[in-house]
Amino acid sequence: MRHSRLPSPKLLAASLLLVFLVSCAHQPSQDLLRPTATQDSIQKDAPLKWKDPAWLRNFPSQARTAIAFDHLSLQEGLSQSVVTAIAQDPRGFLWFGTQDGLNRFDGYNFRIFKHDIDEPGSLIDNLITDLVIDSNGTLWVATNGGLDRYDHRTEKFEHFLHAPDDPNTLSTTPITSLAASPDGYLWVGTVLGLNRIDTTTNEILRYQNDPDIADSLIGNAIADIAVEPDGSVWVATGAGLDLLDPINESFSHYIPDPSDPDSMLGLGVNALELGRGGTLWVATPAGLNRLDKSAGDFKHYINDPDDPESLAPNAINAIFEDSE
Repeated sequence: MRHSRLPSPKLLAASLLLVFLVSCAHQPSQDLLRPTATQDSIQKDAPLKWKDPAWLRNFPSQARTAIAFDHLSLQEGLSQSVVTAIAQDPRGFLWFGTQDGLNRFDGYNFRIFKHDIDEPGSLIDNLITDLVIDSNGTLWVATNGGLDRYDHRTEKFEHFLHAPDDPNTLSTTPITSLAASPDGYLWVGTVLGLNRIDTTTNEILRYQNDPDIADSLIGNAIADIAVEPDGSVWVATGAGLDLLDPINESFSHYIPDPSDPDSMLGLGVNALELGRGGTLWVATPAGLNRLDKSAGDFKHYINDPDDPESLAPNAINAIFEDSE
């Protein structure tokens, strides 16, 4: 069910999930084994419902018969095997956040960045939760201990932390999510509210739930953020989905309503994806939602045991739209 204002109408587009796999295989890069199994040999031992699935038939035959993966693991120099975030900067470097350090990959070798207590310009914390490249091409690093901005000229980090007596600091230091907008703002999600950073002045504005203000942020635990081209900001929280109007700085709330079959499915929102044409996909533990912005209604995608082409498990943690 929607509350307050509706976002402007947008066209709907189709979406697929894309998986970027980082493996922990223990093979040196020069000896990587590349799978050569054909689609026929794969399907021979596959469960019946996975043989020639409809979504696979849409892929080019060449891509279906010879998909190979290069493994970037501890053996190749990755600092830790649990990869939490991936980004690519304008210079072509791939950045991998892990539970124990930040990794920069140039296509051949890794450069590892970690916290060093004796070096103030080192990474603020080794547990990386998110990465984003802003409109200026700058890398921002969300960590369990604060937010860092990377300077590629000095290879040092500028820290953004929480100070209880300073409102021009982050609402708290464990950072959960990041999103950059074209107008130069960085949006920072935490377990205690949403923050907006002006990347030019470093001015910080906090948004938090206030029980006495109906159009304040619906919940303080932020899971994901998505920014519209017009500057409106979608916020995934543990208490529902919010849309921030940047002009009057008020939030519209989208929450499940048992009496409304077109309301959002699932209360806690895990992930968001703005697709082509303005489609908003909303992942929850109860299934996948697609928002019709013109009507404020949601279309639901859930598992149907009698339909092998329906959604698999209902609990959705991530969404990505491919080029198709």
